[in-house]
Amino acid sequence: MKFSTVLIVEDEKIVGLHLASILQRIGYIVVDVVSTGMEAVEIASVKKPDVILMDIGLSGELDGIEASRKIQQNIDIPVVFISGNSDQASIEKAMEGNAYGYIFKPFDEREIRPVLEIALYRHRHDRNRSIDRNPEPKTHPNENDERYHRLAELSSDCIIIHVNGEIVYVNPAAVKTLNAISPHELIGKKALDLIHPEFHEIFGKRTSDALRTNTHPEPAQAKYVRLDKSEFFVKMNASVITYNGEKGMQIVFQDITEQKDKEEVLKKSETLFRQVWENSRDGKRLVDKNGIILLANPSYCKMVGKPPDEVIGQMYSNVYAEDQQPGLLSTFRQRIGTHSIVTHYEKKLRLWNGKELWLELSNSYVDAEGENGPFLLSIIRDISERKIVEEKIRTSLMEKEALLKELHHRVKNNMQIVSSLLHLQAQNIQDKAIAAPLRESQNRVKSMALIHEQLYQSDNLSQVNINVYLRQLTSRLLRSIQNNKQNISVRIEPENDMILMNIDTAIPIGLILNELMTNALKYAFIDKDAGEICVSIDINSDNLYQITVKDNGNGIPADIDISNTETLGLQLVQSLAAQLGGKSECASTSSGTIFTITFPER
Repeated sequence: MKFSTVLIVEDEKIVGLHLASILQRIGYIVVDVVSTGMEAVEIASVKKPDVILMDIGLSGELDGIEASRKIQQNIDIPVVFISGNSDQASIEKAMEGNAYGYIFKPFDEREIRPVLEIALYRHRHDRNRSIDRNPEPKTHPNENDERYHRLAELSSDCIIIHVNGEIVYVNPAAVKTLNAISPHELIGKKALDLIHPEFHEIFGKRTSDALRTNTHPEPAQAKYVRLDKSEFFVKMNASVITYNGEKGMQIVFQDITEQKDKEEVLKKSETLFRQVWENSRDGKRLVDKNGIILLANPSYCKMVGKPPDEVIGQMYSNVYAEDQQPGLLSTFRQRIGTHSIVTHYEKKLRLWNGKELWLELSNSYVDAEGENGPFLLSIIRDISERKIVEEKIRTSLMEKEALLKELHHRVKNNMQIVSSLLHLQAQNIQDKAIAAPLRESQNRVKSMALIHEQLYQSDNLSQVNINVYLRQLTSRLLRSIQNNKQNISVRIEPENDMILMNIDTAIPIGLILNELMTNALKYAFIDKDAGEICVSIDINSDNLYQITVKDNGNGIPADIDISNTETLGLQLVQSLAAQLGGKSECASTSSGTIFTITFPER
């Protein structure tokens, strides 16, 4: 048995070696593997292979088409083209080189042998017809051509032969694909019955023209119908043959329904992307590593005030003012070169026409093939109006803060006036019993004034740091009430924590602490040279604020009922605790007194 020889022409060496390995394994003799069209012409004239497997897109002086033409000028060798594209344009290009078949990348090993054998068979047919000068083919497959039938039976491609429009042969692959049980279900049927009605006219004409002129129709795609009436798409090649002495057509086809479905999904995806791209209110642009705009949507062109033809294909920096362009482009190249592009930022820029815009930019890299990658996709939003509103709000807030500061300042000053009046009034009263309530009222006013003073001096105009307030209140009370002979200290716990309260809570708390500490300083340490007052603020297990004022003084006399006292200060404590939604408790012994105020956060 003579084995066919093959010359492989492929500029991708790894692909060439892969093809050689496949061909040798299935019984072909590979005479050589070359990478250029010039080498192919030289080797073909010397080694004269039976068939040439040639890449259509060769680099160098000769591509696959030109190399095929030069070879066939000198020697009659069939050429099967290898192509990375399966579109109609690539097929038409291959036809220019008198192709005897096609193999598309990525190739299926199962397709290679049938394509080569059919090419060899067609070439023998064409050569014999040329020798006899007879328009009718002489050597064609028939029931006695064992080689043809063996290949057809083993082929993964579907093969159908029809004569006078009736099917006379189907291979196993076609039987399976058409959902038949055996070839007998298909033999005798009209060939057009397997083709969807919308393709009848065009394929009827293609068949009649091919039979009339003894030419091979170009490869095509069509919709076929199985025996169960289900539809599927095929890629098909047709050729004129003689079967049992009668002229007919051989159809070789593959089910490409899955491929068509993927193409349809891709088409819909591309359509959806285009709609999103074109109709987005945000500006969008795609830029290569050199800063050239590859794509820009209408919103971006409108934003920068230029038509698409003055944007696409131009440096992205050209839409900005000339004095800003060098700096922008330099920064861009530096960052894209190091993959350190800022993903999100806001920037005020001046356009080519002098218009200033505040822009919000979101950047991301796009993975795509090409020497000018990586590519950068930018989504750009004009936030100029938002910035104007933000500036108005900022100005308004600053004005309100200034007004609140002034308000707290004036309230504090007015309380100081009230305090001064009470002080002057007390000075003019000789009776200490009468003057004492005035001084206590003066302290109460000062305790409230301290809160407004702290608010006035703070950046937070709505909340008071109670810890800081307590230290200020304690210092003032010690100066105001403590006897010079006494050594009374005040301890505040926790020492450094920031405990914030709003003004509606802080004022009642300030008055409560003023009363309790005043009472302690006035009465707890009578006849004592030293003592300690401890004030603590905490949050208990019930998530309630708990303020404790504890002293180590004499304690409250047993004859005084804390819950039913007529003392204004203690009545004020109980009333203010209730106002806060809390309660006050007192425990007193000869070793000291503990007041506890519990209330919820407001």
